[in-house]
Amino acid sequence: YVLGQGHRLAHNAPARERALWVQGMLERLEEALPEEEQQHEVLAACSHVFPQRRIEQLRAIYHQTGDLDTVIAFMHEDRSEKGANYYESPRREGELIRVTKIPFDAQGYQSAQTSLEKKLAYCHCPMVKDAMREGISLSPAYCHCGAGWYHTLWEGILKRRVRVDVVRSLLNGDDTCEFTIHLT
Repeated sequence: YVLGQGHRLAHNAPARERALWVQGMLERLEEALPEEEQQHEVLAACSHVFPQRRIEQLRAIYHQTGDLDTVIAFMHEDRSEKGANYYESPRREGELIRVTKIPFDAQGYQSAQTSLEKKLAYCHCPMVKDAMREGISLSPAYCHCGAGWYHTLWEGILKRRVRVDVVRSLLNGDDTCEFTIHLT
């Protein structure tokens, strides 16, 4: 039902068709599962997979030191992704970790002339970008998919479940995307 009865989306479907399919899927999901926590569970499971080698490296640091602040310090210093900070400089506040996404295309973000260009350069999600380019509104619930990225990372490091909240998102009308990871 949620995926659209009898409708298969081709992997090479045009952007408009992809965006409309996602919009319809979200409408059906929100109707079938009205509770935000349920939507989160489904959509977070659809996220892009965090690289296992990075998780293992961070888990080893945590295992060796037993100190999450040492892991976070390593994340701040790591510039192994073409000189950029791959981990988006998480900030720990007690039992919370806050992460603000960095622009996907930093140069494009800096040179953007319009709000749409800025959002397209900022966003990491190809499906959201398709929708924005096509002028199609997607439910902010879709950003729970992005929360799955942080579930994979922090649950991989800690070897236990964590809660991840979407605090700010482009689909919610914000200028940035921010997530909070609850450690307890």
